[in-house]
Amino acid sequence: MKVTMKIEMDFVEDIRLGMEAQLRELGYTPRPATGVKYRDAHGVCMDHTHAMARRIPASRRIVRVSDELTHREPSLPVAIRGGILSVAYDLMFGHDLTPRLSRGLKKRDARDELLWDWGIHHLHLGAQLQNDGFTVRTDDLLFVMVRANAAYLIDVRPHGAWADEELVEIVHMNWPQEISRFRLRIILDGNVTPEQRQLLRRRGLNSAFRTKDGTTYGMMGGGITSSRESAGAVIDSDRLLSEAQNVEAFIRDRAQWLADLVIENIGCEPQQVRLQLLELVPGRAAGILVRNEVRDFAFRLPYAVPDNQQVAW
Repeated sequence: MKVTMKIEMDFVEDIRLGMEAQLRELGYTPRPATGVKYRDAHGVCMDHTHAMARRIPASRRIVRVSDELTHREPSLPVAIRGGILSVAYDLMFGHDLTPRLSRGLKKRDARDELLWDWGIHHLHLGAQLQNDGFTVRTDDLLFVMVRANAAYLIDVRPHGAWADEELVEIVHMNWPQEISRFRLRIILDGNVTPEQRQLLRRRGLNSAFRTKDGTTYGMMGGGITSSRESAGAVIDSDRLLSEAQNVEAFIRDRAQWLADLVIENIGCEPQQVRLQLLELVPGRAAGILVRNEVRDFAFRLPYAVPDNQQVAW
């Protein structure tokens, strides 16, 4: 049977519109459009990925404290000790830590080179919430490595300790398993100085790190590109848009299958359908809305399954 209905879809544009709306909800003004569809979508994806990476999702986590911080904690000022306890409490019970993050979070194009290089967040330890929703800024910061189910409190260091080598040493000594995938099978003669590392980051250059016992690590936060953006964000954005194009091509190559699915759901073959990408989980599934003049419906398209297998969404 020949397919007569017209099929319209533009999944790359759907991603751009969806992420742009989320950026606006977060208070950001999206970057100006260039008129080049893929470039504009990629830019929005980058901004969205940066914005989310700089945040710590509110979720219950196991809290681990380094030996170094445990030993130093009694000698720290009372206010700083109280801030550490508050952070640990919020992490354990899934509270929002946004008020303790950098005010740079307000800027769409703000960079966090410590996070992108070493995968470490820094948190302010003030107790009082200010009018802009952020806590009072403190000179001493708590450096934290965050994972989906656990948070690792590394140490308290002064503001500006973005390239302090001891941060990586402490992680290596306390939780080497958490960064083992970043180990490099090379012999590094030594490290650049913290000042040199900062300069390299500002110029979009990456540098490995050698611990005192000779273990060498690559970029634990994914690295920095020559344009001084998160390398992980570039990779994730490229992959997301590439998969969106692949799903679109997959469906276009199976017009008859889509027509059969539409008829099964609405009882007839409409003149035209507009497919909208609702969700895309790379390597797993796509959620798709089918708009038509009879009745809209949605379905989930799994990856790596026979063509005739689809799940109602």
